[in-house]
Amino acid sequence: MKKHWLIVLILIPSILGIAGFGILIANKTPEQKKQTTQVLGVSAKQDINSAITKKNLSDLDALIQIPNEKNAVVMEITDQKKIREFDPLFARSYKGDLIVFLPDQTIVFDPATKTVRDIISKSFYKEVKK
Repeated sequence: MKKHWLIVLILIPSILGIAGFGILIANKTPEQKKQTTQVLGVSAKQDINSAITKKNLSDLDALIQIPNEKNAVVMEITDQKKIREFDPLFARSYKGDLIVFLPDQTIVFDPATKTVRDIISKSFYKEVKK
């Protein structure tokens, strides 16, 4: 009987610790989210309803049809070296370009020249949506 209590006394704190760690990871602070964007070399998420973002998405939509536009996560590249190190698929992206993250694909758009630099079939949507 003493062995059972010993096991319970060891397991309960372990389970609570694991659960607490999971909650800590799931609930990133704004500073942690900022660090994630710095690692990627992109700005924070742009408000999908802002006038500038709507204009840029409208310019992009004039070139290609954007599926699930309302679900898009839009970020501006602030460090092209970091984004290229993150994934070589961003080799054709430059500082100032917008990355439109969609559930099924990723689009790199240059708002200055209003051109699509790349359409990447790999989705990074889950990583940036958090």
